[in-house]
Amino acid sequence: MNVLLLLRDLAYHGGVPQSFLTLAQFRDPARLRMQVGAFRECQPEMVEALGNFGTPVHHLSGRGCLRPALAVRSLLREQHIDAVVCASFKSYLTAKLATCARKQRCLFWIASVPEVIAGPVRRAIYRTLARQDALIFISQAVRKAHAYPQHRGLEQVVYYGITDPYEHREHEPYPRQARMEILGLPPTAFVLGFIAEFIAWKDHPTLISAFAKVADAFPEAVLLLIGTGAQRGELEALARNLACHDRIHFLGPRPDARRLLGLLDAYVHPSRGEGFGLAVVEAMLAGVPVIVSNDGAFPEYVKDHHTGLVVGGGDTDGLARALRELMTQPELARQLAAAGRVHCLKHFSPVRFASEMTAVLERVIAVRPPHHDPQT
Repeated sequence: MNVLLLLRDLAYHGGVPQSFLTLAQFRDPARLRMQVGAFRECQPEMVEALGNFGTPVHHLSGRGCLRPALAVRSLLREQHIDAVVCASFKSYLTAKLATCARKQRCLFWIASVPEVIAGPVRRAIYRTLARQDALIFISQAVRKAHAYPQHRGLEQVVYYGITDPYEHREHEPYPRQARMEILGLPPTAFVLGFIAEFIAWKDHPTLISAFAKVADAFPEAVLLLIGTGAQRGELEALARNLACHDRIHFLGPRPDARRLLGLLDAYVHPSRGEGFGLAVVEAMLAGVPVIVSNDGAFPEYVKDHHTGLVVGGGDTDGLARALRELMTQPELARQLAAAGRVHCLKHFSPVRFASEMTAVLERVIAVRPPHHDPQT
């Protein structure tokens, strides 16, 4: 079985590209061969990483859908592709054009709760084209957002698989004693972290405001914000107006972001409508207690006071209370961290993920469309 995975950007730290890499690494090569196509420039480190696992990458340039569709169509013929897995609306439209009157099946891998299919026109196009196609959702929350009654194709939730950082040297969390060397922070600091793009629905303002509410009572507390994005300047201005501004650090994008988790006392992710929350699971696997909002996919794996703390979305006071709880109850923090790691090791195995994805593809490919013109 030879499959082409299509997406818009092949960014090294993106959730979907990382899942492509996980699939490439943990698939059974006897059952699944895969190739990746992207419409924008591919990051060299991602191309190299996929290549290390026998997965070639194709840069499919061109505006709109028609020219990329012609490039995909040629690729399908030359590489003897059996199915196309699409991870964005553009890639799905492109694949539908490319596979018209051909044998290849299209699968739409939907990875976001906020409307992937934004607006009535796109939604109508999606619901018409996808009626018989397989839909793969990364969580029950995503399925709830994008499933529709008229759909007659396969629907499957397949949770991401995430590697155990303690078994992979490149992801192994930094030891706590390296805080001063790496971040210039004393060992007595209580370090909070959040890894996310600076965009509206990640809701950085709620975290910054909650931190300001506890900063006076906990003078050794520090907040690290890791990432980049359009709202960074606005958020830096918000932080500068606070008395605790010197304890809020914008670290920018960090290639070692996953390793930095080992330097944290708690990981906080206040996003609204997260489709999965890859960084949260990475923190839990690193043995860090987490605080999340009760929105999106988080309630599917973060159980309040069992595998983490859960607060209302946008609830600044509730988030401040949760921060105080972890800061004043170290035993609770240890219990949450231990339970969270065990839960994620059990439910988000990369081997399980690769096996489930392969089984879905095999099931879809086994059902051929009724018409096929090999010369088209």
